[in-house]
Amino acid sequence: MSSESTDNFDIAIIGGGLAGLSLAVRLAAPRFQHLRVVVLEPRIQYVRDRTWCYWANSGAENGQGHAPHPFQTSVAIRWPSWEVMCGEVGTPSYETISNTGQHCYEMIPADRLYGDAERLITSSTHVKLLKGVTVIGASNKFDQVEIHTSIGKINAGRVFDSRPPATLSKAAWIQRFQGFELESDTPIFNVNRATLMDFSVTSAADSRAGRVHFIYVLPLSDRRALVEDTWFAPLNDACDDVDYQSQIKRYLKRRFGLERYQVLHREQGVLPMDPELQPSKVSGRIIKIGAGGGMARASSGYAFFETQRACDAIVEKLAESNLMAEEFQLPRWRSDVSYWMDAVFLRVLKEYPALAPKIFFDLFARVPPDALARFLSGVATPLDVARIVRACPKIPFLKAAFFPR
Repeated sequence: MSSESTDNFDIAIIGGGLAGLSLAVRLAAPRFQHLRVVVLEPRIQYVRDRTWCYWANSGAENGQGHAPHPFQTSVAIRWPSWEVMCGEVGTPSYETISNTGQHCYEMIPADRLYGDAERLITSSTHVKLLKGVTVIGASNKFDQVEIHTSIGKINAGRVFDSRPPATLSKAAWIQRFQGFELESDTPIFNVNRATLMDFSVTSAADSRAGRVHFIYVLPLSDRRALVEDTWFAPLNDACDDVDYQSQIKRYLKRRFGLERYQVLHREQGVLPMDPELQPSKVSGRIIKIGAGGGMARASSGYAFFETQRACDAIVEKLAESNLMAEEFQLPRWRSDVSYWMDAVFLRVLKEYPALAPKIFFDLFARVPPDALARFLSGVATPLDVARIVRACPKIPFLKAAFFPR
């Protein structure tokens, strides 16, 4: 395409990240070969810039799961057990360990997913991935969307826009994290168990600042692990005073006695945790996906499994609907109750940040592992929800649910 040309597609996907690629590889299937699809991605080259984790096969045993996602070969490792640790800085920590045969915790490094997605897209004849293309703007016209890009104008009958949300609600929190993959000279990690949250790094000052602080450790072998320093903080708190690397350094020395190691890879990120980012009825032909379309769990930041279920729902909707119809009802892949529970949970964190470590610890200690995995994956049964409610402190959650400030 030259800067003067216009190209026409049935579907354009703005952004080739997790949501954009997850949708594109599904549209690359032969049943959609009658559609012309383009993915517009500003990056020239994909690199490992993040890691996704999720509970595999959630809901499959009770009929609430979905078909296996298209990135099975991207999975780097899975853990049959996980732990959450509690305590405060300077005090002994305690832990709860969960084991399950139905919902292993899995990890996908971004470079593996990007590579698999590119191969799947390239093997199709009707989906095109254009890298190095910046979208300047997109606007609804009578029967199409006009997209202005760095390589010219593109028209599409329907657009799925995965760019980050421009604004967040007052109820939003932000998850900030930095960390690295390390290699030790000695075998110190339990490769069968992931540490999802270790709150022993939490200080009273963190709680007073309205922050929730923990470190997680994902062992890749007995000598290698991905370690991330993670903070949940209110929208207006940029955590500029946090020295993430020093936090991890002190943690590794205290917990593992580890002082010398090689850093193999670094990553960092900022995730929105906004209960008001939900799929909704779409007016016009531009549909938000990704975090802006509610494809990340507001109470935790988990996005991989949520995105796969959402994209499954979208392609089924496309298969049964008139693509060119003006009104396109974006399907909901989670119940209204789960969105409401996310909002209540974030209110509790805002009002009682010091309770956060115990709340998370009790959830993992008191709720059966498979039930908790289904809940965190958005496919909870009514019994699962009842177990979650029973494990939470009653007064804070009742106040947040019925008397929000």
